[in-house]
Amino acid sequence: MKKLLKDAYGGGGTGLVSFSSAFTLAEVLITLGVIGVVAALTLPALLANYREIVIVNQVKKSYSAFMQGIELAKGRTGAFDNLQIFDTTKTSDEVLDILSKYFNVVSICHSSDHKGCGGEYNVKYFKPQNDGYGTNAAYKWAGSRISLADGSSIKVNQFESCENDRQAPDVDADGNYILGPDGKPQMQPAYKDYRCAIVTLDANGKNGPNQYGADIHQLGIYPDSIKPVDGNVGDIVNILSTGKIRAQNYEIGAEYK
Repeated sequence: MKKLLKDAYGGGGTGLVSFSSAFTLAEVLITLGVIGVVAALTLPALLANYREIVIVNQVKKSYSAFMQGIELAKGRTGAFDNLQIFDTTKTSDEVLDILSKYFNVVSICHSSDHKGCGGEYNVKYFKPQNDGYGTNAAYKWAGSRISLADGSSIKVNQFESCENDRQAPDVDADGNYILGPDGKPQMQPAYKDYRCAIVTLDANGKNGPNQYGADIHQLGIYPDSIKPVDGNVGDIVNILSTGKIRAQNYEIGAEYK
């Protein structure tokens, strides 16, 4: 019995059995390699999801702040409809000056000012749009706008009437202009536009992605209502309801497909 105990405890030592183990260099390198591969596969998706959440929250905040500002303007001026704020007898710059009193404004940039408020920059449409000549079009962000303290901006395009005749160039099935004998695009039949103004909200200024349907959205101003202009110049109804961005990524100036 004594011999068995002696053998079991290592020959009469301390009575403890010691074990020693360690990872080899090869095992450590393999583990680090696996971690690196997993990170490379998942990190871009995590960053994209985080970026989307940030932009969605900025859009919601920008839209809410604008609607509150309009209600504040109506309350203080005694206006009973939007037409008394978005006055068709005034210019975009004049309406902008009125609106600026009801927002936390950092800078006011009139239509002739192309340097302030982030300057001019290209804005993508919700999805690729043919410029009429076979390449992806862009919208030039400029004009009457104010920059707010939270980094967002509000752009105003005031019309001279709430009943306007509009025309758009006629295009073929691929979106290319149909040219007349003079080499200029032919125009489609005129249609009525009953908006008094268009307001464009940029939820984060020049920070990007600078795209309709992502951080930039248009609102149509009617005498008795304000309606989102979804389609290729916005998608705010979807963002407010789902919290998801559906705008398509593409490169300005690339071949339209």
